[in-house]
Amino acid sequence: MTALEYLTLASNQLVDKIPEEIGAMKSLKWIYLGYNNLSGEIPSSIGELLSLNHLDLVYNNLTGPIPHSLGHLTELQYLFLYQNKLSGPIPGSIFELKKLISLDLSDNSLSGEVSERVVQLQRLEILHLFSNKFTGNIPKGVASLPRLQVLQLWSNGLTGEIPEELGRHSNLTVLDLSTNNLSGKIPDSICYSGSLFKLILFSNSFEGEIPKSLTSCRSLRRVRLQTNKFSGNLPSELSTLPRVYFLDISGNQLSGRIDDRKWDMPSLQMLSLANNNFSGEIPNTFGTQKLEDLDLSHNQFSGSIPLGFKSLSELVELKLRNNKLFGDIPEEICSCKKLVSLDLSQNQLSGEIPVKLSEMPVLGLLDLSENQYSGQIPQNLGSVESLVQVNISHNHFHGSLPSTGAFLAINASAVIGNNLCDRDGDASSGLPPCKNNNQNPTWLFIMLCFLLALVAFAAASFLVFYVRRRKNFSEVRRV
Repeated sequence: MTALEYLTLASNQLVDKIPEEIGAMKSLKWIYLGYNNLSGEIPSSIGELLSLNHLDLVYNNLTGPIPHSLGHLTELQYLFLYQNKLSGPIPGSIFELKKLISLDLSDNSLSGEVSERVVQLQRLEILHLFSNKFTGNIPKGVASLPRLQVLQLWSNGLTGEIPEELGRHSNLTVLDLSTNNLSGKIPDSICYSGSLFKLILFSNSFEGEIPKSLTSCRSLRRVRLQTNKFSGNLPSELSTLPRVYFLDISGNQLSGRIDDRKWDMPSLQMLSLANNNFSGEIPNTFGTQKLEDLDLSHNQFSGSIPLGFKSLSELVELKLRNNKLFGDIPEEICSCKKLVSLDLSQNQLSGEIPVKLSEMPVLGLLDLSENQYSGQIPQNLGSVESLVQVNISHNHFHGSLPSTGAFLAINASAVIGNNLCDRDGDASSGLPPCKNNNQNPTWLFIMLCFLLALVAFAAASFLVFYVRRRKNFSEVRRV
């Protein structure tokens, strides 16, 4: 079929190798063989298809190196080889494909350094090299690609710094360099175009302060900077970015207060400031009604749990673990009807568990451990089937465990460190069985009987004294 221009066999169950004879189909412009079970190496004869514009071999089991002959495909605009088992370096001939718009070699086992010759791909808009074994520095040449919009190099072994000019000469919209060994600072040019909406840099060794140039990037929507070495205060401008819906800066060395500025993030759905050194009180509001996941755990926050949380009607997870919070659990928090996970452990909270907490319809995890709570556990707590994990250990609770689903087979470690008993005598809880008043009178019952007897004796003595006095008084009157 030497006149065939479009060959589309994607999403079938084809096996074995791509036949070498495919190189005889000189008129081919598009090849779609993705989403099959093809194996073996990519035939070098594909390099003879000089009219080829689009090559898509994704989601197969192709092995071996990328053929050097692909560099002959001077008309190629789209090269998609992702999700295979290709190995070796990127052949230098690939950088001769001057018309390439999109290059995706991700999810393979490619290795070596990414060549500075990438600067030759002046029409490139999308570069995906993530989930490979690339090492070395990010080539400075990527910062000179005028049409580059998407750069994803995550999950490799890249080192060094982000090229200083990255973002200054292109309309960069997506940058994902996460899970590498990168260091240095975030360049001020990163949002120069004003179009960057996804910035993913987590799990590296970036340091310094979060740059002010980033905090004025009002196009941002998704920001993930967690697990780095960022320090300093949280820039006040960062808390007023209108489009950010996902903000994770956990696992850094940030400090200072966050209640000293206005929070106005109407799009915010996920916020994690966990594992930092933030202090002061928790803001009463984060300027959003859409918040679903709030994680402020492992910081130095103090004060009480804000009453303003009652307005977070979409809240699913609330994590305040390991801070210095005090006061009780505000009953208003029970109005968060979509709350699935509530972790208040390792604080200095006190008071009793609100009865309304038992009525939360989808609560599945409740961790109140290592606080100063007291009183009895509401007997309806755990009656809602969704609650499957409870930890109330190391508090001052007394009385019996509720006979509800969440407590029927609770682990001993989840109730230890209280003055509780198990009315069912379940050995799994590790608690002593509650004593039965009908069979074994308690000390309280004995004391009550003693007091009643004492009162009766006192009353009888008074009566005898009164009668004798009246008699003596009568005899004196007669005299």
